[in-house]
Amino acid sequence: MPAHDRSYQMIQDSHIEREDTEVPVKPLLDQGAVASLKKDLENVKRELSQDLRSVQKDLAEIGDRVSTLEENASGTDEQLEILQQELICLKEQHVDLQAHAEDLQNRLRRNNIHIRGVSTPTEGNDIGSYVKALFTQTEADVQLDRVHRVGLPRLPSSCLADILVCVHDFPVKE
Repeated sequence: MPAHDRSYQMIQDSHIEREDTEVPVKPLLDQGAVASLKKDLENVKRELSQDLRSVQKDLAEIGDRVSTLEENASGTDEQLEILQQELICLKEQHVDLQAHAEDLQNRLRRNNIHIRGVSTPTEGNDIGSYVKALFTQTEADVQLDRVHRVGLPRLPSSCLADILVCVHDFPVKE
């Protein structure tokens, strides 16, 4: 008989012997311990199930919050775009208004004549009649809106002053 057949026969013989000699198996745990473990397992299962439901509820609430925030963010983005466009329009209007105001100020100043180094009379403060007398020497009928001194004389001993005259009907070249 070959060697491998012998080992097979030994296994079969030992199996038969085991069947002949039955040994009663002792339970490792008694019934009370098994029942206690089952209860503990059920409690853990119940707690895990409650925790899972709580996590699912929290996750659903967070999902709702995220959805609300996304909706608000898209609305805010639209408002931001509108405000940026309005700002661009307002900046353009501001530039146009500044140019227009500067043009109007320059037009108002067209009638102003700045006369430098005029020897003014020291006896009176009626500089308007003095300037009218200067213009009558030019043989032109000139109406003046206002006349006033500009600043102080450069030297205290000097009688020379600067005068600003606004002519009423100043001819404007176009």
